[in-house]
Amino acid sequence: MTTSVYLAAAIGFVLLQPLAAHAQQAPTGGSPKQEVVRLGPATRSRATLGINIQARPGASPEGKPRWADYPVVSGLAEGSPAAKVGIRVGDVILSVNGVDGRELGIMHPKTPGETYVLRIRRGSEILEFTMVSAPR
Repeated sequence: MTTSVYLAAAIGFVLLQPLAAHAQQAPTGGSPKQEVVRLGPATRSRATLGINIQARPGASPEGKPRWADYPVVSGLAEGSPAAKVGIRVGDVILSVNGVDGRELGIMHPKTPGETYVLRIRRGSEILEFTMVSAPR
């Protein structure tokens, strides 16, 4: 079963996954039915980094929810703080402000002007980028 996750800082984490009890093909051969599961706050923040990620849900060794793998940048808003400092689609986020990149909710700026340091893997290189959240 494949699960896709998209992060939108404006609305929190949203997980799209096939319904376990109803995962059947549409009559026209389309994709399985999906349900939306909220994993974080749904309040609209007043700031953004402009990063979308893709990751699979999992659990930490202690059983707490987190990403199973390090999240991968799947999109960037044009002119966003992330785009301006050189983050690219395909970059793997290893940590944010020193916190393991697999932890949930670590890239949700609440107000403009918050500083974020992202450590990423691009191919075989480990790079570090510092950016400041921007107003929405």
